[in-house]
Amino acid sequence: DADGFYENVALDENARNICGVAPIYVTLKVLAPAEVELLRYEQWSEADGSSCVTFAACAIP
Repeated sequence: DADGFYENVALDENARNICGVAPIYVTLKVLAPAEVELLRYEQWSEADGSSCVTFAACAIP
């Protein structure tokens, strides 16, 4: 849910550097209570471990 997502991000002041918090929140708010299907989730990390990026593809049936 949108409010739960926002509260989770706010708990650590977005220390995870989630890109697109506002558009994700608005999408969840507008589409509520739609279910979301996770199609794919991947991670890409620097070889030295200095950073990591995650990607998710979702569908809203």
